[in-house]
Amino acid sequence: MSDTSREDALATLTDLIADHHVAMLTTIDDDGAPWSRPMGLQQPGDFDGTLYFLTRDHSEKLAHIARNPKVSVAFATPSDQEYVTMAGTATVENDRQTIRDLWSPPARAWFPDGPDDPTIRLIRVDVDRAEYWDSPASVVVHAIGLAKAALTGEPADDLGENEKVEL
Repeated sequence: MSDTSREDALATLTDLIADHHVAMLTTIDDDGAPWSRPMGLQQPGDFDGTLYFLTRDHSEKLAHIARNPKVSVAFATPSDQEYVTMAGTATVENDRQTIRDLWSPPARAWFPDGPDDPTIRLIRVDVDRAEYWDSPASVVVHAIGLAKAALTGEPADDLGENEKVEL
């Protein structure tokens, strides 16, 4: 981590992912290749270094995690030029109380029987490191900066903040 404290980094990451209810979770498949899929993020505004996702007990991703618990999670808001990627270790849990605590009404679309559905499992991702890109400029300003750099051969002016964070 550069000059940013862990607390400041967590606050920035929390702010960047607070409105995300879906993230791309990447596991390593049977052939050793990365495989990504959208997953519903539980309580995105409460990021403390751990992410939670709900899934079914027979999901293929659980077999991937059992073989290799190293995963990545990605968030993107192109309209605001905000991007976050996180890497960490996933564990699969069957903690019924935590599942109930993390339950949100949108989860009912995948789990119509509610939080007491016995097939629900919790994927917990303990994040080790993250990187974010946050540009205060609009998409148009960003595009103009890139075009100017391409035309002049000079690096683009400051297009925003980029920070690597070790958690």
